[in-house]
Amino acid sequence: MTTPPPGVVNFRDAGGHPTPHGPMITGRLFRSANLMNLADPHGLEPYGIATVVDLRNDQERLDHPTRLAVSVTRVDITIDPGAWRDPAQGMPRLEQVYTDMIEGCAHELAQAVDTVARHSDRPLLVHCTGGKDRTGVVIALVQSLLGVDDDVIATDYARSEEHLLAAWLASPPPNVADSVDWEDFVRSGLLASPPEIMFDVLGRVRRDHGSVASFVAAHGAGDAVTEKLRTHLI
Repeated sequence: MTTPPPGVVNFRDAGGHPTPHGPMITGRLFRSANLMNLADPHGLEPYGIATVVDLRNDQERLDHPTRLAVSVTRVDITIDPGAWRDPAQGMPRLEQVYTDMIEGCAHELAQAVDTVARHSDRPLLVHCTGGKDRTGVVIALVQSLLGVDDDVIATDYARSEEHLLAAWLASPPPNVADSVDWEDFVRSGLLASPPEIMFDVLGRVRRDHGSVASFVAAHGAGDAVTEKLRTHLI
């Protein structure tokens, strides 16, 4: 198990999984929750992380900035599902968050996958606020393009719940707890990461677009994105 940098929760290696072309490399693709509590700007150096892909929106970045060493390249790609943006509607259902992400943020998801493909020749970290929803979908798309089995992808995704529940129930993150009723948030199930959610995401993408590769290509991913991922991550 990968030891997380001090102050960072839901941090783990997204590699090591079998594919038809050989196992994913470990120590190359990482995922986590936000880095606002990273104890040291140089805290990612032991992992060799050269690029950080931040999937939060501009307000999240402004309210809770990340301090990174100048040697680390940060790429900001805003993935902002509409289900989060209407307080009058109350807490969204987890399923609605993912539906809105696939339907309303497809271009940004493809951009994030393309960014991983272009930058993963060196270790790279993808994160959002909790490292579960937005990060979970981007990582799942990457893993699927590499040929990782859906069962493995869904199991990897589901690990976020145990990481977040332990950390966030003990100390609610201010970037979430300041904007919603924390007890309502916990009761809503939005901290969960049931495997069924990821099976549904991948099934929806294939049903609507034929394949994950067709989905990212239709929404702007660069040429040969799968080939680049295989070169860097297998």
